[in-house]
Amino acid sequence: MTDTGQPRLLTGYQPPAVIRRAGVRWLTKWLANRKVRGMRTLAEAAVQAGERRHTSVPGKKAIAKLAHTRAEEVMALSRRICEMD
Repeated sequence: MTDTGQPRLLTGYQPPAVIRRAGVRWLTKWLANRKVRGMRTLAEAAVQAGERRHTSVPGKKAIAKLAHTRAEEVMALSRRICEMD
């Protein structure tokens, strides 16, 4: 299977504030439990990006739900492509 670290992260953590609160250590552990390659690097990048985003937008819960759903769809599509190869 191709690298699905970023969509995997979005299935559990979407809004920047949630990513910031989780922190690098927790995200690394969470990603490791899901067997994501390069989990530390991904966790660090996600937290750094979250630290740069402090603007709250209307509908952020709906956006988070949409990100979660789309991430799951990307992972399912990736699995189907790998099965076909």
